[in-house]
Amino acid sequence: KELKLGLVIIAFEDSEDGVYVAPESKDKAINDSWFMAKITDMSDKYRGYVTVSGGYKISLENIRVQTK
Repeated sequence: KELKLGLVIIAFEDSEDGVYVAPESKDKAINDSWFMAKITDMSDKYRGYVTVSGGYKISLENIRVQTK
């Protein structure tokens, strides 16, 4: 519900079939890389992912947002 175009998200840097997916374990989440990007396309949200700057597809389960 909070997702919108231009929103800066944080995503785990591990992909399967061209889509960046959430970490499989706490150990991977702590020790592997994450990156930040802006949502640029939400037309595939019904497929379970959005596209961010750079053309990367990010699984909805892999999206983290900064809180204030």
